[in-house]
Amino acid sequence: MRRVLTALMLFILLASLPGSQGTSRPFNASQALTTRAVADVRPGLRFGALTLVEAWDLISPHSDFGGLSGMALVGTRNFLMVSDSGYRLRFKLAADGTARPGGFEKLPPPLPGYTGKFQYDGEALTHDPATGRYWTAMEGMGQIWCFEANDVRRTRTKQPILASWPDNGGAEVLTRLPDGRFIVLSERAGPSGQPEGVMFSGDPAERSTTSFRFFHDAGRQGAATDAAVLPDGRLVIIYRKLGLWPIFTTSIAIADPSKLKSGAMLTSTTIAVVKDRRLAENYEGVAVQQDKDGLSLWLVSDDNLQDWQHSRLVRFHIDPAALRPSGLRPAKRAAPEPARP
Repeated sequence: MRRVLTALMLFILLASLPGSQGTSRPFNASQALTTRAVADVRPGLRFGALTLVEAWDLISPHSDFGGLSGMALVGTRNFLMVSDSGYRLRFKLAADGTARPGGFEKLPPPLPGYTGKFQYDGEALTHDPATGRYWTAMEGMGQIWCFEANDVRRTRTKQPILASWPDNGGAEVLTRLPDGRFIVLSERAGPSGQPEGVMFSGDPAERSTTSFRFFHDAGRQGAATDAAVLPDGRLVIIYRKLGLWPIFTTSIAIADPSKLKSGAMLTSTTIAVVKDRRLAENYEGVAVQQDKDGLSLWLVSDDNLQDWQHSRLVRFHIDPAALRPSGLRPAKRAAPEPARP
């Protein structure tokens, strides 16, 4: 009941505050993109196995900017992101935080005349560095879209399993494994009553690709919002739990998909929790960066197109010791948390 009341209060808050979706304003199509250092935080803050390296708020006058729900690194500090309002964002972030915009453009419609958020709800993105192709999970329609490196859509396919998930609790996580398989995780419970996942044998935007269903244990972390692949093939998964103060708590966990089978449970182990009100946000995108300084984790937040939230991009260094099996502690099972607002 406490979770239900929390979700209800948050829904009322989001619907009533200035900056909510639907506010009438003249449309601004500016492609400008700037950054601002997050106030009152300094590099070196520790959150479990994570150490803060940098934290920026992304700012644009574009009327539809925000809602960033999935991202991939397509080069050194080169970002490709997708929003749940149906936009694709490209930009390069300099070491000093300066952003060089590469385009904030509307995704192509699934069919002529389709313009609603339900048809454009891009919730996750994954990338193949060898070909430059990338895939987006369109939660509302239960579809996976594949794009070429030049942003031309190659294929789009409705997957029956994804379409069976809740409209606002469906395909939230999409990740391509090094061997070419793909994993999709639901945000909330599916028809089985448990959070479900799907393993695809290959490109999920191709109708001929085979798949099987499994379950994922969100534990006490909340709802899964994105995942990325670590160099050893394991997944780093981010979870969101709703509360009152802060509203958003983010947990970062590790899971091993190598032995997944149909009907099995994918369990995760928590390595960090971000609950500090100075950084707390609705993080829905994650990317892994390997460089000479070690392994880093990027997170980006979905501001729900709210004036009081932020499109926040942060980078953490991961303590190598936390990635060793001996440094991981299994997460406890618990019921899934309320879905995102």
